[in-house]
Amino acid sequence: LGDDAEAVGERGRLDVSDFVPRRCHYFQVSIAGGFEAGAKFGPAKLLIYNGFMRSALIGLEREELEKIATDRGEPGYRGVQIYTRIYGGRAASLEEIPGLPAGLRRALAEEFEVGLPMVEREFRSADGTIRYLLRLADGKTIETVLMPEAGRDTICISTQVGCPVDCKFCFTALLGLARNLTAGEIVGQALVVARENRLLASERRLN
Repeated sequence: LGDDAEAVGERGRLDVSDFVPRRCHYFQVSIAGGFEAGAKFGPAKLLIYNGFMRSALIGLEREELEKIATDRGEPGYRGVQIYTRIYGGRAASLEEIPGLPAGLRRALAEEFEVGLPMVEREFRSADGTIRYLLRLADGKTIETVLMPEAGRDTICISTQVGCPVDCKFCFTALLGLARNLTAGEIVGQALVVARENRLLASERRLN
């Protein structure tokens, strides 16, 4: 992540114990074959529906979302609604996408989730930098950093789970290299940080 040793605290290294535990925001679970929205669980559990992991909507193009809608008997503009609310409105769940017919919302919930990474912990530096430890759907963790500056905000994202460089002051590097991230997992980091901090590109420059 291009870490500066001085940005992680006086010890010049990032200690996982410095992270502030966070409650899970987006995890839900099926109960007796049904769907309970908003159920919260510990950080290691996965989103499931009737025992199966659901596919993420984040990372899909507008045309793909339109096809998902038309395949379920709905007009293509329903896919545009989903696209706009996920990427523009930073929706974290299907319930946060207004205007969808109840039948389509139920059909989507059986197969899909929005798929934002979960904010598991955060670390705040004296210079205003915020480091997020995010948990992905497969349980692996990555690090994303918000660096606020005068007139602009910069989000530093991960493209891999872990890192092969092995910098001792960087928590991500200490994990080693596990795999590359999907497009949705990369985009999801920016959306989570923007959502957590209510960042708007229309108000401040966002890198």
